[in-house]
Amino acid sequence: MFGQNSQWWAGLSQWLSLTHPGHMILGSMAIVLVALLYTAYLVDPDHAADSLLKHGGVIPGIMPGEPTAEHVDGIVSRTAWAGAVYLAAIFLIPEVLLRYFNAPFYLDGSSALIMVCTVLDIKTQVRGQSLTEPGGVQG
Repeated sequence: MFGQNSQWWAGLSQWLSLTHPGHMILGSMAIVLVALLYTAYLVDPDHAADSLLKHGGVIPGIMPGEPTAEHVDGIVSRTAWAGAVYLAAIFLIPEVLLRYFNAPFYLDGSSALIMVCTVLDIKTQVRGQSLTEPGGVQG
């Protein structure tokens, strides 16, 4: 039933093959889910609100404490959704070009997504390196 030569396995393999709509849908959903989970893991709105309060900072028009945490959470949530949709679009554009327009595009969506994330990470590391080392590159 679940052997490599079964019809079930062949159908699943075809459905998840590159440039197939099933692959695009499942890949996009996975990217959005992972981006939102990573943001939820990384950002703690309560800590940000406490840190603002401890250092005497406020957000104009927002009361310190719990209202600040809710405001930060709302902003982070909207930003995370925008970023997740952006990453899914980076994944989908090459896939759609390959599938529907037979464009001579030699990278699939996963490769393009990895390249963009790598470039952004390198940019962040270079910026951090230049700001932390004395005599670093000014930019």
